[in-house]
Amino acid sequence: MKRLPEKDAEQFWRKKEESIGEKIEGKSMAEFISGYQNFSGPILGILFYTESAFYFQTFPRQNFLFSFLRAGLPERKENQLNFRILWSDVEKIYLPPRKHSFLALFTPSDYRIFIDYQSNGQKMTLTLTMHCREDRTRLIDFYKYHKTKKEW
Repeated sequence: MKRLPEKDAEQFWRKKEESIGEKIEGKSMAEFISGYQNFSGPILGILFYTESAFYFQTFPRQNFLFSFLRAGLPERKENQLNFRILWSDVEKIYLPPRKHSFLALFTPSDYRIFIDYQSNGQKMTLTLTMHCREDRTRLIDFYKYHKTKKEW
């Protein structure tokens, strides 16, 4: 994946804040696994959050050969996923159960996160894999802070 120059990345986030009308408090690479409408993953994207909601956004990927064969045709929307979930709809954020310490030595790190939320009166569980343990912790801490702030 080609890395954007820093000024382009800053401009992207500035425009994103303008379009949603809020300051972005945190952002991370993440993989959507399941739990939103009829989509199923894994789908790589970015997760970012504000005071009122969290967002997941993917970007079209170009396969060189495929893009050559489809030159001049409009971009396909398959595997593109963009959504917003209000913090007020989130009931709980939690991690998978810890592995037995002996098993943990032989299995890869698990950075999954589960988010229980309400959508149209139905309880849903969003499953994501964060690409960094610290980003996962920051998201959970932000949620806990936000939830306790609202209870006051």
